Amino acid sequence: MLIGQILPDTVPDTGMEIALSNASQLYSKTLGKNNHLNNGREYNYRHIGVEGNPFFGENNWNKGSVYYDNQLYEDINMKFDVHNNVLIIVYYDNKGFFVNLQLVNDKIASFSWPGHYFVKIEADTVKNPELSSGFYDLLYNGRINVLAKYTKSIQKNYNSTLYLQIFYKKDFFYIRNGKNVFKVARKRSILKALPNKERELKAYIKKHKLKFKDENLRGIQIAGVAAYYDSINE
Repeated sequence: MLIGQILPDTVPDTGMEIALSNASQLYSKTLGKNNHLNNGREYNYRHIGVEGNPFFGENNWNKGSVYYDNQLYEDINMKFDVHNNVLIIVYYDNKGFFVNLQLVNDKIASFSWPGHYFVKIEADTVKNPELSSGFYDLLYNGRINVLAKYTKSIQKNYNSTLYLQIFYKKDFFYIRNGKNVFKVARKRSILKALPNKERELKAYIKKHKLKFKDENLRGIQIAGVAAYYDSINE
């Protein structure tokens, strides 16, 4: 399944196992009252003099769902600050005032909006040393998994005559195959993560003219290769 579709019988090990197990139960939970979401704190990060924004995607609100403190909340406006690794929601207090609220990371199991499904993974440096703790976008979930970790860092803008700083976006992609997790980016690393079908995968990549150069397309291209790999291993 592509782009965050969850299969309950394809659960990985360790921290990923817990995340995907919670995800498989997400939409069977009963909707709770949104006022329980007010146990976070006000989001007040300021990045003065930095071009761009710290959020995944554009600086706009996404309506979706969050599985928070063992409860599902739907139709929630949210942003994901990937620079600070925090999820922000729109909350109205009991006086009707608008508040940007930062949820408590330890209480978030997963969150989603159309096209994206983020699960929390705790690092296991022994079994899966490639994965650090954080929220990962589940791009494909079959017998194998494809995950994306989105980041933004503040860097100097060397292209300007003025001293400016910018948010620099960098995405990382991973394939979990069995108990092994591989960091992937281009054809060679993808083929290493998906062994024994090199000829078929090379033909698929050539047929679809996949170059994996565009970071905005790389995730869905890797997910497509993974789905094809699963289909020829049935």
